[in-house]
Amino acid sequence: MRGLILIDYKPWDGSENVAGKLVAAKVSREEMLNRLGREHFYRGEYEQAVRYFKEVVENYPDSEVAPFSLDHLFCCYREMGKEEVIYPYLEAIAEKNPGTRLARVALELGIKWFLDRGDFHGAIARSEEIMEMFPDDDRNKFLLFNIGVMYELAGETERAKDVFEEFLERYPACPGNLKENPPGLLPGLARIKLGLDPWGNQPKAATGPEFFLRCRPNPFNAQVVVGFSLPEAGFVRLGVYDVLGRKVRALVDRKMSSGLHRVVWDGRDEDEREVSSGVYVLRLEVGGKVFARKVVMVR
Repeated sequence: MRGLILIDYKPWDGSENVAGKLVAAKVSREEMLNRLGREHFYRGEYEQAVRYFKEVVENYPDSEVAPFSLDHLFCCYREMGKEEVIYPYLEAIAEKNPGTRLARVALELGIKWFLDRGDFHGAIARSEEIMEMFPDDDRNKFLLFNIGVMYELAGETERAKDVFEEFLERYPACPGNLKENPPGLLPGLARIKLGLDPWGNQPKAATGPEFFLRCRPNPFNAQVVVGFSLPEAGFVRLGVYDVLGRKVRALVDRKMSSGLHRVVWDGRDEDEREVSSGVYVLRLEVGGKVFARKVVMVR
């Protein structure tokens, strides 16, 4: 039955200057079920709450309250110490409702499930999966930033830096004078994590002789993102070589400005043929210096 009447009590209404009043409102069945579930949840009656939340999620998956019910359902199982039950349930909900907001919430709750177990790589893989499934979702900026944080927590600082560089390329700070146009919280934090001034344009490393060459992910399957930083402008050659020193693919062969740069190798040679699994070498040549880094292709 839909269109239930909810009687609520408001203890104070400043506009009418009264001590309290009863308010009648017409609500949908799924909204009522979600409210009942929350009332049981806040009283610590998790088994009863689960029953209401599941009814919303399973019978009204397209409703606005379904994602909230699913989130509370996850919390119920967590409080009951039954996390092993909720993960396959989340997977089933996401599979049954592909491309929906409910599916995304189910997958995002899966990230929490991995983190509860200290499985940072599982959480990272799930985050990347969500970004591929929902490429145009604005919330991907939070996922990408958190991937960098998770690599930090896993002790993989080089990979974390690669992610923060990618984040700034996708979600750069405001153009123009950054002191007048704040970069935003996440871009500012990403710049700080890279050792940059959150209010300026130039990396601190630009005043020194060092620059870096990184790649992510490594090993990789479809493509690898190659990031590097130049302390000053110069002619850059960046190529992929096999372990015998034979050139596989030229990625960069031109003059480039100072700062952070990023290119993508799609795992193909100069003739656009897919290379086989194995170890390859990324070779960066600039200013008479040569830097190299191994990368592993896994088909």
